[in-house]
Amino acid sequence: LSPAFAVASCKMDGSAHPTCFQARLTPVVKVVIVAYGAEMKTADVLRVENLFKERFNLATEGKLTVEIVDRAVVNLKDYPRDLSPLLASIKGDDSRRTAERLTRLWYYYQKSPERLLVEEIHSELKVVGMGAALAEADAVLVMSGPQFEGLGFADGGYGLTEQPSEIAWALSDGGTTVMNTDEKIVDELLHEMGHLMGLDHASKKCYSDGMSGMATVACCNASPGSQDVMSYCRDRSRVRGPYYFRYTQCTKDYLNNTTVPALLGGLARPFQTKACD
Repeated sequence: LSPAFAVASCKMDGSAHPTCFQARLTPVVKVVIVAYGAEMKTADVLRVENLFKERFNLATEGKLTVEIVDRAVVNLKDYPRDLSPLLASIKGDDSRRTAERLTRLWYYYQKSPERLLVEEIHSELKVVGMGAALAEADAVLVMSGPQFEGLGFADGGYGLTEQPSEIAWALSDGGTTVMNTDEKIVDELLHEMGHLMGLDHASKKCYSDGMSGMATVACCNASPGSQDVMSYCRDRSRVRGPYYFRYTQCTKDYLNNTTVPALLGGLARPFQTKACD
């Protein structure tokens, strides 16, 4: 690769899937934080931003810190969506079939909704004038009104979690729309941020294919990494008030020994080849 191309591939204004970091003098990871949809206001984003910064910096013991370079509330991309097929999926009375809810759920039914969302958000951020922030950022964290599979995901330089979460909409009562607390949002963003910094799931062996529920519980109880924010073993219902899950020693060691040198040196974005126990 030519030097010019190599530098360009590290910047997020050019691609939602950067291959490397931009070199820097201090171990600070730069983040854009976004609410995508109409459910959150700027004040909500600022609250989550401040809590995320506080907990990320504490969880890494200050050896790797986060800087928010910009934040935004961005409306969903305006284009025709055929919502009629969703009417059969949403049960309950008409109050459960609002256009806003149908639009949020529309994404869930699309092919590869995660990739669709990342590319859509990446494009819309540039439309609303955030190209300069993307060029500076290492990651974009998104609280997404549009729904997808699971609580959150990381793809390229993007980490997403749902806000709100739509639950059990196919049941007879039409399910519920749940606004997640700031603490629950930050828990998921810490998890997805870990992936963007190169971390795999901790206690990964506890969720091997074919493992029974009892075996998973026993494995989690014995795993040193079970209470890591990167572990599916953690009990998310415990996240409230001042309590939150952090990076445990193994994940902190990876961040300190691998991610920090990659940030400082402008190297390829790493990913763990061996998950933490």
